[in-house]
Amino acid sequence: MTQQAASSSPRPLAGLRVLEVGGGAAAASCGRMLVDAGAQVTRGAWRAEEALSGLVREDLAWDQDYARFVHAGKRTTDAVGTALAAASRDFDLVIVGEGSSALAGLHESVGTDQGFSPRTAVIELSWFGRRGGPWAHWQGSDLVVQALSGMPHMVGRPEGPPT
Repeated sequence: MTQQAASSSPRPLAGLRVLEVGGGAAAASCGRMLVDAGAQVTRGAWRAEEALSGLVREDLAWDQDYARFVHAGKRTTDAVGTALAAASRDFDLVIVGEGSSALAGLHESVGTDQGFSPRTAVIELSWFGRRGGPWAHWQGSDLVVQALSGMPHMVGRPEGPPT
């Protein structure tokens, strides 16, 4: 297949409208993968203080480069709060990122998940869930997940502790 033929073929998620709300690398990366597959992704913030660039520290050049990469091809909206909730009904998929107050706010504004359009799916990204599970209050990181998976057991000398 030639380069031209590959670029002119339809992408699998063309026509899918996605709203990415809140921060965190997981939501941003998920949105980027959806853009690459042809979805129209719009970034938003539930509260004004959850800045659209909240993922980026302006003083770190690599962070700016990361943000340019992960948000490439995405649109942004100035709608916040209840205006964002109203706009969310126009999307097929709503992705709520880690550390965002958006999910509670969206539920409050539209009632429940059923308050969204019947065709809207809502995905909440978090390390351990936020809905009252036994670890819902835990903060996640790569090292925490590795430890919980038992991965450190495979590292080090067989006769000694993990190193």
